[in-house]
Amino acid sequence: MFGWVDTGVDTEVLARQAALSNLLLAPGLLFSPQQATSSKLRVPVAMADHTEPWKVLEQILRQLRK
Repeated sequence: MFGWVDTGVDTEVLARQAALSNLLLAPGLLFSPQQATSSKLRVPVAMADHTEPWKVLEQILRQLRK
């Protein structure tokens, strides 16, 4: 199962930054027929119980929103 999070930033850039921290994310454009830029991020429900990925995500989002 998956949920969607609106990050407010381009999730392709977010996913590339996350990969540098060994965090694999699915940017919204992967699920768009037009492959359009998206601020939505597909998140596995299983990730909800783990704090480390959320900390990494929060840190990257802070950097991207500057």
